Amino acid sequence: MPRHILFIFILFSQSFIASVDGCSCFAEISLQKYLAEATHVFIGTVTHIEFVQEQLEHRITFQVEKVFKGVIPSDRRLIAKTALDSASCGVSMRVGEKWQVWTYGESDNPSVSLCSPTTKDTSQNINFLNRYASSASSCRQIIAILILPILVLINYA
Repeated sequence: MPRHILFIFILFSQSFIASVDGCSCFAEISLQKYLAEATHVFIGTVTHIEFVQEQLEHRITFQVEKVFKGVIPSDRRLIAKTALDSASCGVSMRVGEKWQVWTYGESDNPSVSLCSPTTKDTSQNINFLNRYASSASSCRQIIAILILPILVLINYA
C-alpha cells in the first residue's frame, strides 16, 4: 500500500511543476532578413557592462570601430541592452572583447539577442556586410547627386 501512495504522490506533484522554457529562437532566417530588421550592425569593443536590477538586464557599452548599418553617436559609443543570461536569450559579453553586433528595436534603446547573428567572430558574415555597406553608400551618393540640383533649383525659384 505505501508504494501506491508514493506513486500517486509523485504523479500528483508532477502536475504542479511549471514548464520552464529557455531561449527559443525562430527558425533560421536569411542574413538579408536579419539585416533588414536590424537597427544597427557594427564591430565594436565592450568598454562597460552595467547590471540593471529593475529590468533584469545588462546594459553594454561598445566603442564602435566599424559601422555597417545604423546611426552611431559622434563619440562612437553605443549602449545596448541584453537579457541577463542565455536562458533568456541574453548574450554573455566581457569588457575588452571585440564583437560583431546586430541590434534590434528602437535606435535609442537597442537590444542584443542570442537570436541574432551577433558573434564574437568579427570576420563572420564580413563579405556580406561589406557588400551591403558599399551598396548603401553608393545609394546615398546617387540620391545626393539627384536631390542636390533639385534643392538648388527650389532655393533659386
